[in-house]
Amino acid sequence: PWGGWENGFIPEELLSPIPWAQGYRLRSDAVHALTALNAEYRADFGHDLVINDAYRDYAGQVQAVIDYGGKATTPGTSIHGWALAVDIGEQSGAAIDFDSDTYRWLVEHAGAFGYRHPAWAEEDGGRPEAWHWEFWGWAGSAGADPSDAKAYARAALGGDGVQFDCLDRLWNGESSWDPHAVNAASGAYGIPQALPAEKLATAGADWRDNALTQVRWGLTYITDRYGSPCGAWAFWQNNTPHWY
Repeated sequence: PWGGWENGFIPEELLSPIPWAQGYRLRSDAVHALTALNAEYRADFGHDLVINDAYRDYAGQVQAVIDYGGKATTPGTSIHGWALAVDIGEQSGAAIDFDSDTYRWLVEHAGAFGYRHPAWAEEDGGRPEAWHWEFWGWAGSAGADPSDAKAYARAALGGDGVQFDCLDRLWNGESSWDPHAVNAASGAYGIPQALPAEKLATAGADWRDNALTQVRWGLTYITDRYGSPCGAWAFWQNNTPHWY
């Protein structure tokens, strides 16, 4: 659960399209990570990952039960309903299986980009699904290293070096990219120094420790208020003591 929304009822404007898979959306950080994973896959296979499903709204979950019966998750409980899962297919459109080259490649590479194959979907699991992969957070679990947070931010900015440089200067000045940084005077918290700290919860329940969740919130805040990291950096420099 994230953002205060119910499973399958997340507003589409809060999701991002998967660039090469028309009609499919995920949470924005999941798209950024999937895009990076796909770049490596395309370099090895010569074509993009085939996406057969991504965010599944509540009505879509109901339809899945109609189509697949007991093989589908109870509506309102699917990871697809949190926009944090993808189903991977073959170029023919069929789902990949456990003998697929794509499945074996994903087992080796997907974890580095935050995608995991859950135990229940393993070949010896309760509901084997080679095609089902879930996003658990790029660069690992809570408390990502600052270098991971910076890599995530750079990817989220589309590799724009100028904007990332502004962001790096801004957050070095605010928190040194420390996800546990606290301003003793105001209580501002985390890498982006959210005030009050609880604002970070809109990006994820793990906001107290997960650097990537904090970066996601911070980039949204900066875009909404200043248009870009360089806009925020310019504002920060023009205020003494510094703030944004």
